[in-house]
This record gives sequence, structure tokens and C-alpha cells, in this order.
Amino acid sequence: MKRFSFSSLLLLSLFVQSINSEGNLTFSMFLEKFHAKAAEKGIEMGSGLNCIFTITNTMDKAKTKHAVPVTKLMTETKFRQVMDRVPAGMQVVIGQVTVNDEESKHERGNARAFLRNKIYLINNDLTEKIGQLNMEIYTEIAHKPFIANDKMFANWFKLWDKDQMDEEHLKNIKKEIRAMAAQYEVSNREFKKKMKEVDNLRKTIDNYFRLANEKCDNLLKAKNYTEFPRMVQEIVPLIERIYKSQSQLIENLENVQNLLKDYNMKRIIWVELLIGLRESLTSNRRSINLEFLLLFFTNLCCGRNV
Repeated sequence: MKRFSFSSLLLLSLFVQSINSEGNLTFSMFLEKFHAKAAEKGIEMGSGLNCIFTITNTMDKAKTKHAVPVTKLMTETKFRQVMDRVPAGMQVVIGQVTVNDEESKHERGNARAFLRNKIYLINNDLTEKIGQLNMEIYTEIAHKPFIANDKMFANWFKLWDKDQMDEEHLKNIKKEIRAMAAQYEVSNREFKKKMKEVDNLRKTIDNYFRLANEKCDNLLKAKNYTEFPRMVQEIVPLIERIYKSQSQLIENLENVQNLLKDYNMKRIIWVELLIGLRESLTSNRRSINLEFLLLFFTNLCCGRNV
């Protein structure tokens, strides 16, 4: 077994630190580097690798949608005022509203208890679950390769960045582009489908919000208390629709988040293939040993390729 001097190990540690400074690398920056290195070998890779850049060509629009703060159904003050106008012992039919062809289960319940519980859950889901999911989806859309947190990737990327590309490796990548594009098409198609479902549900919920608030405003303006029960009866199904539609929205947002996580994992594998960290899309990562790093660093200092 070879022995390495302290000075060699110190040089190696400085080398690894410089790798970790690449923490701000984006997928678009990486693609620019890759195309430039391929061009040095006289090989044009075309647009087949654009699948690494983004899952959608409307990225800014998608990010904006999930960066908008959520708004509660109504303020605490308005909520208390509405509750004051709901007759104390009033009973209402619950379960008339169904979503996604679920079985209808009618039952009677206290109007105040129902509205208090459901409006609280609606507001809580908006600020907690939906707000959090929006933030996490935004993060996934703006995803960058976490080089600083992945020392194995960081080390190999630095070697690849400083070394010349192998022509055989470039030819192998050209063969794999079709498989990468196929994986991308599946992710892209599913993303568009899920986002359309999310957008449609948001519009539906926004419309229910508007109608529910109009009905609540009418209740607050009413002068004759004998009208209160009828007006509350009109509010109950709207609140039920909002709650059930919002539960479906949360499920759809979770699907979008999981889809983006899966796509970002694929992107990392695609990049690892391009820099030679993987031999193929289905193979495991290669390994870097200390001796190879020192050999690379020595050759780099001397202006030679490994």
C-alpha cells in the first residue's frame, strides 16, 4: 500500500474544498459546460439534453403560482360575527355534497358545530398544509444540484470539469439520450396533467370562496332574524364543498410534489451519466479512491490529462 505525505494530503483537502465551492451550480450552467466540452471534441449534442434543464417551458409561471401567499376563507372577526347569527340549536343536513363520485352519506348535525369545525379546518389547511406544500413545490421547481452536500458528486464533477471529455463516452451518451427523453416525456406529461387538475381545483375553490363570502355577507346584513335559518342552510353546502375540494387539492399538490421529487432525482442521474459518474442510466455510481484523486491533482498541476 502506498504512503502519502502530509503535504500531498493537504493539497488534496484544498482541492476538495474548491469542489464544494461549486454549490451554486445550476442545471442550465452544467448544460452550458457540457455542450462546450463536447464542442471541443467536434461533437454536436443537439437539443436532446434539454430535458435536464426544466420539466416545463413555463417555469416562471409555475414558480409564481406556488409563491403566492394563501388567503383565508374569512377573517377571525367575520367568522365570529357569522357564528353569532347561526341559531344555537339549529340542525342541518350534512353530507349532501360529494366529490369524485364518493358515496353520499346524509346525516343531521348542529349547524354551529359544523360550521365552526369546517371553517377552522379550511383556514388551517390553507395556512398550514397548502401553504407548506406550495413552498415545497416552489423549492422543487427551483431545484439545483446540491453539490456542496454531495461530496461524491462534487469530487467527480471537479475532475470532469478540469479534464477533457472522452469521445467514446460522448458516443455512449448519444445512445442514452433517447431513453432520457422518454423518461422526461413521461414526467412532463404527468406534470402537465396534475397541474391542470390543480389549476381547475383552485378556480373551483376560489369560486366557492366568493359565493360563501357573499352568502355570509348577506347573513350579516339581514335585519329579520327569522331569515337566518334559511340563509345558514345556503351557507352549509358551500362550506362542505370548499372543505372537500380543498382536501382533494391537498392530495393533488402532494402528487405534484412527489412527481417533481422523482423528476429531480432523474435529473441528477442524467447529469451523473453525462460526467461519467455512471456508465449507464441503470448502473450504480463509480467510485473515486484517494490514489486516483492525487494522481489527477498531480497531472492537473503539470498540465497533463488523466
